[in-house]
Amino acid sequence: VWSGRSALLLAISFGAAAGDRTCNVLNYGAKGDNRTEDTAALQAAINACQDGTVVLPENLTFYSKPLQLLAGTHLHLDGNLAAWRDVHSWPNSTNKRCSTSPYETPYAKIVFAPQRESFLWSMNSSNIQISGSGTIDGQGWRWWPYRKLPGDYWHNCRPSLVEFGAKAGNTSTAAVLEGIHVANITLKDSPFWTFSARGLRNAVIQGVTVTTTGCGYNEAPNTDGINIQGENILVKDCSIRNGDDCVPIVSPSRNVTLRNITCSCGNGIVPIIWNTALSIPGFAGNISDVLVDGAVFYGSSMAVAVKSLPAFEGFVTNVTWRNIELHDVAQAIMINEAGQSLSRQGASISLPTYTNLRIENVTGTAACPGHITCDPGHACTGIAMVNVNITTPAKCPAYQCQNADGTASGCSPVPCGWQSP
Repeated sequence: VWSGRSALLLAISFGAAAGDRTCNVLNYGAKGDNRTEDTAALQAAINACQDGTVVLPENLTFYSKPLQLLAGTHLHLDGNLAAWRDVHSWPNSTNKRCSTSPYETPYAKIVFAPQRESFLWSMNSSNIQISGSGTIDGQGWRWWPYRKLPGDYWHNCRPSLVEFGAKAGNTSTAAVLEGIHVANITLKDSPFWTFSARGLRNAVIQGVTVTTTGCGYNEAPNTDGINIQGENILVKDCSIRNGDDCVPIVSPSRNVTLRNITCSCGNGIVPIIWNTALSIPGFAGNISDVLVDGAVFYGSSMAVAVKSLPAFEGFVTNVTWRNIELHDVAQAIMINEAGQSLSRQGASISLPTYTNLRIENVTGTAACPGHITCDPGHACTGIAMVNVNITTPAKCPAYQCQNADGTASGCSPVPCGWQSP
């Protein structure tokens, strides 16, 4: 089933090209001289070439402020696209907002402000392609120091590098974005989340490199790699070095496949139950039918992970991680119903449900095996671990487990005292 769906998505992804028209941005006045602001010329080319291919030629660097991608457009970059240098002149979005409240504030109590506009963005448009050998450079190192200022505005409101759809809190319904396809480009130094997409359906992200100058959260804060929500999504052959979650899969999502992913410096590949502002009738805030097949982690804070954030509504079920390789990660496995830290365990909140999680063929080194932490009223059930062998220092030899039911076969250390089925 998994291989059939993956093959179908690959077949439909880049086989159907955009319209025959090609628009070279140089013909619309763009300079690409690594110093001129080319925003107006680049947007003019995009506007003129809807249902065609907009080309940024090689060996040139185009500086720009935010650009809106339109339905049916294919943006092909062999040159480089860089965010304009002046942070303070970067515009606010007219259609997206962000939270200025602490990270785990209940949704009803969040105070919102205008979001700084994403570098490349599209709200409710389908059939957009981005491809090429070039780089989209967010100049994030100009923005990251602001994260240390008091308050949470600069935590949450910096611009993403590429954003399709709207993050939760911006709309009460989930738009469906059909046929978003991104291939082979490099996404560098995002100010905030690197690639963010909500409402995807039949999307393919393949051969993408995400990189940050800094390594880990302290050096490149909040730079999620490929942050996705939707259904029938394939992420394949991607390399991600960043300072936050490598591939967060946000609720509601289903039928998501990840193959051959490399994660460095940040966090894991992690389904996340978050607030349900984008819930779909009959779909709720749930995550189901996810396959991670082939992933390598270098120096990340975690690898296999599931976590929850307010409003903690929904379930995670039928998720498989297999063929995972670990190199000096902090925690091999982190399954946590009650937030991003153990300190939220026991809080008076409604918690999600985690069921039918399978972890198999995991090898490598970690500072600790990790933890599986669930609530007494919402015990994690149906967890199966097969051939999970993690080498850890003597000071942290065992898993931490609470209210978790599962089986283990061929595992070292043995998780949670579980036995073979």
